[in-house]
Amino acid sequence: GIAKDDQGKPIVSPELVVAANLRVKNGGPDDVGSVQFRGVGDEAWKLRPNTKIIAGRKFEPGKFELVVGKGAQANFADLEPGKEIKLGTQTWTVVGVFQSGDSLESEIWADVQVVGNAYRRGSSVTTVFARLTSPAAFDEFKAKLTSDPSLQVDVDTTLNYFSKQS
Repeated sequence: GIAKDDQGKPIVSPELVVAANLRVKNGGPDDVGSVQFRGVGDEAWKLRPNTKIIAGRKFEPGKFELVVGKGAQANFADLEPGKEIKLGTQTWTVVGVFQSGDSLESEIWADVQVVGNAYRRGSSVTTVFARLTSPAAFDEFKAKLTSDPSLQVDVDTTLNYFSKQS
């Protein structure tokens, strides 16, 4: 039931979200705030077609590069393309800014494998997003995953997940 792109690759994005501390814009050197730092897979952009780069470029997989949401850029210091910031134990280069028209704009994105390694999470992920072939495919998709004894997963639609959050 998972949709495929033009090359036949499943449209799936394994993702890892960690909290990162950054200096607040227009604050003192000790004024920090927390931002969601999302490691995303290659297909994240196809899963969220409203997410567009508005300055710079997308990060390159395998590198300590990141893109920032325009909301995060408005609230935190040093998030302009070309700047370097320290997150965790690594120095990252800001290569782009994105807008999405939703809460994702408050996040920072980078390659999921690089984020996992930098935060000592290995290849673990917190979420896997998938585009299905149709809404009707959801029940079979969910049944397949939840009946697999080797997996411990919660399977939900994006709409249901976020409606439970609010």
